[in-house]
Amino acid sequence: MKIEELVHRYEKYEHYVSPTGLIIGFVWHFLNLRRIDLFFDNLLVIFYLGVAGLTIIFINVYLSGRLRGRFFDMAAVIIPFVTQFAIGGLFSSFVVFYWESGSFFVSWPFYAILFFLLFGNEFFRRRYQRLAFQMSIYFTVIFCYLVFAVPLLIDRIGSNIFLVSGAASLVIIVLFILIIRYIAPQVVRQSRWWLIFGIGGIYLLFNVLYFTNIIPPIPLALKDGGISHAVSRSGANYYAQIESRPWYLFYQDYNPVFHWRPGQTVYCYAAVFAPTKITADIYHRWSWYDEKAKQWVEKSRVSYPITGGRDGGWRGYSLKQGIVPGKWRVDVMTAQGQILGRLSFEVVQGNSAPELTTVSY
Repeated sequence: MKIEELVHRYEKYEHYVSPTGLIIGFVWHFLNLRRIDLFFDNLLVIFYLGVAGLTIIFINVYLSGRLRGRFFDMAAVIIPFVTQFAIGGLFSSFVVFYWESGSFFVSWPFYAILFFLLFGNEFFRRRYQRLAFQMSIYFTVIFCYLVFAVPLLIDRIGSNIFLVSGAASLVIIVLFILIIRYIAPQVVRQSRWWLIFGIGGIYLLFNVLYFTNIIPPIPLALKDGGISHAVSRSGANYYAQIESRPWYLFYQDYNPVFHWRPGQTVYCYAAVFAPTKITADIYHRWSWYDEKAKQWVEKSRVSYPITGGRDGGWRGYSLKQGIVPGKWRVDVMTAQGQILGRLSFEVVQGNSAPELTTVSY
């Protein structure tokens, strides 16, 4: 089959190929990306970054008039799809990684941005011809990656590490723009103000989202958690006594209705994953909903250190005495206040002991 015929078929079925590839790619990433600190998972992200970068360079060299001929003309039709594919693969990977690291109720604005960029990527193909758009999207994926790649490299997490990630992202994108300016100076000159405002706005947005604790505390992740009547440890195992759940709550690890008797203690169990060699302090923030004031009131905060490397996460628990009936929640969070997960439940006073089941972790 000749190249011209391949290009013709691609243009004919483009509207079917792109969405199908997006769906297949997302499902594949969801099923195969396992741990954020694994070599293969990071190599895949780096591969996508490399493909996206090289195709962006090709597009701008072609638009500058330096590449001429039938082959390059046909390649220029397909290359934006390759760029789109690589960017889609990156956002698909980030959705998987970041989704595991935060609470939807807290981080939904950031998740909304990722989903918009993932599924909106299908409609952006024509815009990949514009340098300012290319660099804005490319800077976004670089920043998203370095937010968790830098902590993996230096075995530390925290606000200062996030600032290092942001600075490194700016350095990389500036060097990339300089490469394009060397090859196609006119293209960069025409877009310089859009580049400054686009990249600067994205950098500012990331910082606002991070320091308002909306960006999930990646590379940490809440692997398991629940509310129980008792937690104990025997050897390497933890055992919790939880209330039996209705069949329709099969997706939840605990019963959100806690049948309580005066003087009883409530326990919160959580397993938090951290990459190997990373240590952190994890907090359990117990809050009760004041129906009169219509607001959540913090009742206690308990902390314990974790060490990374265990697939199922570092296991720990906290307990709360002085419980009263009403709505409660426990936020599993970092020292900075980033929420890994939220365990919500309602305390209902009962006269008899509920049916309990012992589970091991």
